[in-house]
Amino acid sequence: MDRIGLRMLFGSRGRYAALIFGLSIAVFLSTQQVAILLGVLQRATGPLQYIGVADLWVVSRETSSIDYLREMHDRQLMRVRSVAGIEWAEPMIAVKVVCEQPGGGYCNVHLIGLERSSKIGKPPQLIEGDFAHLDLPDTVFLEVSGRKNLPGVGIGDVVHFSGHRARIVGTCRARTGIEGRPVFFTSIENARRFVPAVEHRLSIILAKLKLGADAEAVSRAIRKLPDITAFRADDFRWTSMLYIVLQTGIGLNFTSTALLGFVVGVVLASAAFYQFTTDHLPYFALMRAVGARRTTLVRIVLGQAMVAGLIGYGIGIGLAGLATLPGLAPDAMLTSRFPWPLLLFGMVPMLACIGVGSLINLRRVLRVEPAILFQ
Repeated sequence: MDRIGLRMLFGSRGRYAALIFGLSIAVFLSTQQVAILLGVLQRATGPLQYIGVADLWVVSRETSSIDYLREMHDRQLMRVRSVAGIEWAEPMIAVKVVCEQPGGGYCNVHLIGLERSSKIGKPPQLIEGDFAHLDLPDTVFLEVSGRKNLPGVGIGDVVHFSGHRARIVGTCRARTGIEGRPVFFTSIENARRFVPAVEHRLSIILAKLKLGADAEAVSRAIRKLPDITAFRADDFRWTSMLYIVLQTGIGLNFTSTALLGFVVGVVLASAAFYQFTTDHLPYFALMRAVGARRTTLVRIVLGQAMVAGLIGYGIGIGLAGLATLPGLAPDAMLTSRFPWPLLLFGMVPMLACIGVGSLINLRRVLRVEPAILFQ
């Protein structure tokens, strides 16, 4: 009987193709949208992905995401350094400015200023140049993924930030923020010359704990200071991602698309499965006529649904995996991630499709009468 059910499934090529198409669409759209959302959320954590030396990230109390920092006064640096349990604390400036290109064009960029002596927070990968050159006045390093927005700009070129001249002395690679702006690295002193508005201002204080210090206790002590708060890297990462999902339209947009793909796939697959069963009702009636039990008919319908579901799942999850490959490139505009739990998540729309289709079809199959053979 199981072989007969499979021959019924594969023998009706048009209905079989429509069924597999609906299942694949449900799995592909749902999984691929989640993969892109995961990539966007990872990108939203920006420097949190590569600055691993800091135990605590101290920011303004109003800060809700690493990509949307609020400035604080530089006096907070000495306050943080005075907290018991802090081994060292280093400042960082992150400011959004307008860059004037050598050819006369303009581009919104992200300027990151590092402490000149320690260079805590520097990019993880140096491509050209020497980070020691950041000690020189009016010098910057260009993050290479931003070159597509700054065509023809490279080492030796001069750009202007708010009318102040800056010479590019090196290139590097680092994770950028969700906005995808080109990123320039420089010293704090240079950043304050380029953008006088951040004089005596800081964006982040990176702090290292003394050996054996309790991170939560030190964090509580920092939170008692006026106007600032402290996060561990993982906590700040989750805070930034939750902000993107809950406080912006990004989470809603991706969720809507994933649900739409899920609904469309369920409708297509259920309709195709229903029509498939309708076309083959005489065969089920014949099985009833020769004495097939109701449990046998149920097994045949569920077996057809499971085989079609696994084939549709394999095609859909394979297409979703292929669609995420371009987003894995370091300089991809639309990043994506495909962790292994996403393989399990992809089974949810498949199981929903075959579940709905099976329930609809079982009602018809179990009610079929052998008498329809003579109609």
